[in-house]
Amino acid sequence: MNSPTRSASFTAVTLFQATPRAPQEIEALKLRWRQGGRLWNIENSDGFEAHFVELLAYRLECEANSYVKRKEQADQHELTLLADRLGCPDNLALARYVLNLERALLRFEEPGLRLQSVR
Repeated sequence: MNSPTRSASFTAVTLFQATPRAPQEIEALKLRWRQGGRLWNIENSDGFEAHFVELLAYRLECEANSYVKRKEQADQHELTLLADRLGCPDNLALARYVLNLERALLRFEEPGLRLQSVR
């Protein structure tokens, strides 16, 4: 896929010489980027040099949101597995309680003494 990015010769001078784009054009670029699978760094898009900082901030925000979402999904999966192991697959509240209790106990663990995990 051809990404609409500029060459490596981009400089700070280019940023100040660039022509600003209309808000609708920026939103259309963001939409294409999201729908295109985020395969390029949006802030490097040709013709949008004047919006480099804005687009960089947008990309970083999207990446942070994606990370948080993946982390929440992984945590939910961990709770589901623990609930299954505890023999109560529908009781995620109990699994959360056990997980938090286990983490608290690990903080108070004596050197050389390892607590056994339920998992």
